Amino acid sequence: MSEKRRSYDKEFKLSAVKQEELRKKDREIARLKMERDILKKAISYFAKVKD
Repeated sequence: MSEKRRSYDKEFKLSAVKQEELRKKDREIARLKMERDILKKAISYFAKVKD
């Protein structure tokens, strides 16, 4: 969990359920960013191979 997220959690006293929801969203965002990066690399690779 990021430092920013921990500070937010402490400041607003989020319930355990809300904290878990945020952790799930953070994991999903990280996964989607990784997938995006992989697709960018694949596009770049296939664009070069085509030439």
